[in-house]
Amino acid sequence: MQPDSPNELFRAAAAFVAAHATDVVRGARFAFFILAGLFLLALWRAAPAPMRAAGARGRPPRTFPFLVLCFLAILAYQATWQLAGFTRPAFIAFMRRHSHRTTNPAESHARGRILDRRGAPLAVDDAAAGRRTYPLGPACAHLVGYADPMYGLTGIENADDQSLSGAGASALEDWRAFGQGMLDHARASGNDVQLTIDATLQARALELLAGRPGAVVGIRPADGAILIMASSPSFDPNRVDPARLNRQANTPMFNRALQGRYAPGSSFKIITACRAAEAGFKGTIDCPAAGYTPPGYAKPIRDHEYAEAQRRGSTWKGHGKLDLEEAFARSSNVFFARLGPQLGASALNDIAARFRFNQPIPIFTGSSGSVAADASAFPDLSPRAVGETAQVAIGQGRLAVTPLQMALVAAAIANGGTMMAPQCRARQPRETLSQATTPAAAKRVGAMMRGSVLHGTSRRANIPEVDIAGKTGTAQNAGSRDHSWFVCFGPYTRPGLALAVVVEGGGFGAQSALPIAVDVMRLAAKQGWPALAEPALGAGTTEGPRRASPGSAPPRGASGPGRAPQASAPTGGKP
Repeated sequence: MQPDSPNELFRAAAAFVAAHATDVVRGARFAFFILAGLFLLALWRAAPAPMRAAGARGRPPRTFPFLVLCFLAILAYQATWQLAGFTRPAFIAFMRRHSHRTTNPAESHARGRILDRRGAPLAVDDAAAGRRTYPLGPACAHLVGYADPMYGLTGIENADDQSLSGAGASALEDWRAFGQGMLDHARASGNDVQLTIDATLQARALELLAGRPGAVVGIRPADGAILIMASSPSFDPNRVDPARLNRQANTPMFNRALQGRYAPGSSFKIITACRAAEAGFKGTIDCPAAGYTPPGYAKPIRDHEYAEAQRRGSTWKGHGKLDLEEAFARSSNVFFARLGPQLGASALNDIAARFRFNQPIPIFTGSSGSVAADASAFPDLSPRAVGETAQVAIGQGRLAVTPLQMALVAAAIANGGTMMAPQCRARQPRETLSQATTPAAAKRVGAMMRGSVLHGTSRRANIPEVDIAGKTGTAQNAGSRDHSWFVCFGPYTRPGLALAVVVEGGGFGAQSALPIAVDVMRLAAKQGWPALAEPALGAGTTEGPRRASPGSAPPRGASGPGRAPQASAPTGGKP
């Protein structure tokens, strides 16, 4: 459709210029060097005899107008840095790092703020200190990242740098602000970016991890909004020194929530149970104390009660025959190790693909890049590899997951089997990532998770403040203490928050990870579930209004209820 009014014509022109802004800048640079070369060539050809002869006749040389134009072109190019340099992130970074003038224009340029879901600042320019500050300190360091003139950009500061810097105007309002910035650098500013992160829950999650290596990820099941993404140990982005931090053994700059990959242990039984529920499994499986020895394995896979009885110097008789619900509540390794081969390798491969294993999962797309979780690793199971299928069915073997992945698993069960695309930017439209399982299977497994809390291995999560549905996991970690997992959602009847908690070397799932999840759920319940269910955007800010980030859309209504895989011993995991 052709523009039919001056205003629409201006909008179309502004959009065209914005879309080709990079090409225009590159073209200007190219033209500058061409003109400079021609200028030198003209000077060489004009001097000395022709200029003297022309002066004797009282006329300027024929090259004089051309030289004037070249000179003006050089001045015009220089003026673009003086007048519009604030729109160029590279220029601003250079000036902040190398210019010590009191009138440095880069210091008066305000980078856009990064805000939490209620408008609390997570990153803001401190005019008095002349630097970028992070009010939550280590709590949001991995996700928000840092913008440092010496060490560069990370996290969302890097992924949305163009918007935060105010470069790349893409709308009429942005171009109006551009014009104001040319006239008054003190008023030049970038765009704010509002996230779905809940600062209160985020800070509490990191506090509960108490410096232990691990992560907490919290997702709103109905729309995939990430409310919590805490990684521990963390670092203070207000005093960042990557060289020093990277030398520390506990790797505080490593984002365990997105890049940490662990064996999930018994928390993976949620996915195995989903596949069994889809297949309509109704039978029982015998679970003797002697365990189950897969073909080709020397040691049997046993239930955790066997090892506990041995430590006490007593004898355990085994579970006997269990159905799916009781086996899930007791977290029987023998049951699920025998169930896996019954379901078949292809069936587990299929459901792992639907839960988006082996695919990186983006959580934030900005004006300059994106932030994504590493792909969780699921082996391509062969029908002949019965032992490996048995190991994977209990969450061990060549299987490694990120905390974000397991939070998505819990969120999909809470959301009737539909896995929503995770996202950190506020006001984004909901997007379905996959139909991970059927609604009937999700309902049945959700009831199993609630049963695990009421009378199973997750009983310590049975609290009066909120009805939690969850599953513990204890992942064997070769050469070190087991990792502790707890994956849950709540409230059970109308889920508002899905959580995945992992504590490296934390031991039993109920020992370390579960108490953290319970405390976070208590705090969420205290805040009020309606507050979490509805995105409370733009409230609570103490500073003047800024422009919203480009590309943001109104929210839709919400409704509805180590890097490498760790080696595992053939005896299987614990609950």
